[in-house]
Amino acid sequence: MTIDETLVQFIETHLTLENRSNCQWWVGYSGGLDSHLLLLALSKIVARFDGVTLHAVHVNHQLQDQALGWEKHCQSVADQLAVPLSIERVNVDLDHSAGLEAAAREARYGVFKTHLSGSDVLFLAHHQDDQAETLLLRLMRGSGATGLAAMAALSAFENMLLARPLLNVSRDAIEAYAQAHQLKWVEDPSNDDRRYDRNYVRSEIMPLLKSRWPAAASNMARSAELLRMENQQMDLLLAPFYEQAMDKQQRLDIRCLKPLPEITQGQLIRGWLKKLNLPYPSRVNLQRILREVIAAPIDGKPLVRWGVAEVRRYEHWLYGMPVQTPLDTQQVLAWDFSETLVISGLGCLVAQVDPEHEQALALRKPVGGEQVSVRFRQGGEKCRPSRAEHQGKAKTKALKKLMHDYQIPPWLRDRTPLIYYDDQLAAVLGGWVCDGFAAPKGQAGYCLTWTSD
Repeated sequence: MTIDETLVQFIETHLTLENRSNCQWWVGYSGGLDSHLLLLALSKIVARFDGVTLHAVHVNHQLQDQALGWEKHCQSVADQLAVPLSIERVNVDLDHSAGLEAAAREARYGVFKTHLSGSDVLFLAHHQDDQAETLLLRLMRGSGATGLAAMAALSAFENMLLARPLLNVSRDAIEAYAQAHQLKWVEDPSNDDRRYDRNYVRSEIMPLLKSRWPAAASNMARSAELLRMENQQMDLLLAPFYEQAMDKQQRLDIRCLKPLPEITQGQLIRGWLKKLNLPYPSRVNLQRILREVIAAPIDGKPLVRWGVAEVRRYEHWLYGMPVQTPLDTQQVLAWDFSETLVISGLGCLVAQVDPEHEQALALRKPVGGEQVSVRFRQGGEKCRPSRAEHQGKAKTKALKKLMHDYQIPPWLRDRTPLIYYDDQLAAVLGGWVCDGFAAPKGQAGYCLTWTSD
């Protein structure tokens, strides 16, 4: 099967109709051999798919003296193929805690994310030898079954759909295709720097393995795929548990975990964190979650943090989330509901008109020139939830007590947006509308949503 035929088969097998018709395909184009081949091959077959347009994006990391020349080369190739090319320059964090390679990858994917939307697909040129190298690197890090499954042919990452159609194509086949089509590409000198682990594996380890076992790369790639299939089977087996133990807020009910063996608890927590798009904890941190968080008393406030993620507990619930960013809780922000309000360190507030008053509680529209603002808890606030919510039995209470009653976790109480009309507390986001500020039945009101960072 030719590489062009391999691409067609991959697209028809892996992509839904939504992702292979009336959408945009993007190629991450470095100018190197692999991405050049992928761009060429896709440009030859894209016309077979109705309404699909092909684009390329080149990210200049500004780390090499030749970077501007690479931009010109990529533009020249894209012009020859009649493929629109976006060139983006980024500033890579040279002091990134995970190293230069990770920092460059983070910056690159940040660019990709700005270009894709809806049913678009990002095509990446990782091939069989890349997959084998990834497997070896993760073995050296002591990864488990999920990590050893290496790269997926199709995966979601930060709301992007990533496609790697060349994972079963060898480096030798790619070089033969390039020679047959007389391709010209750029060579990144950093690829020869053996201080980087992947370059060392590629130049030292893989040739040695192939000299003894010629099929080493394909066999390792096959092992990664088998592990991925077993992981998928495990996900299917665990699905009923998540239906029972995970609520709409994606919290995990500790009461469902406790009766299970510790090894099963660990597997479930890893799967839960995957659903939250959070990185897996190390074995040590996973043990801390099991023994310090799950086993903590119900009134405890345990916390386990690793990298950019953390797990907390409140009452019977386990919460997984990104590490909280600093927030100025003294700020007072004017808001007229007409536009999304972006709050640094918190997220976005959106107000939508509920014309039919379909929601049980909607915030009434301001009247008489009332000024709307967003504030945060300072201490001493009091209010009474709308009578509609408590059938007329609500009492005026301290905001601190109400937040406890509504089971707002302690770490969110000072970060929960409060809506004020003039100087009166009108609503607590994610909680309730205060008495006197709910939209009367039959009248339009505002439904507020809060999307955290």
